[in-house]
Amino acid sequence: MKLFQPIQESQGSTESKEMQENLIDRGQLQINVTSSVNAFPVKEARISISYTGIPESILEQVVTDSSGQAEVVELSG
Repeated sequence: MKLFQPIQESQGSTESKEMQENLIDRGQLQINVTSSVNAFPVKEARISISYTGIPESILEQVVTDSSGQAEVVELSG
């Protein structure tokens, strides 16, 4: 996936389309785990993050804290 930004003119120059296409997607992922029975947070839930369709190739593993929240994972594509 590629991130596109509007072409902006700056003192007569134009940002190239090629430069825009070379930008990569970035973001953050934070997972919260709660019980489906009573919506309480789930402590020490183990979460494995992998590419879609390749579950055996784990990119990152995180564990939830006492509030059911995992640490923030930085994403880049």
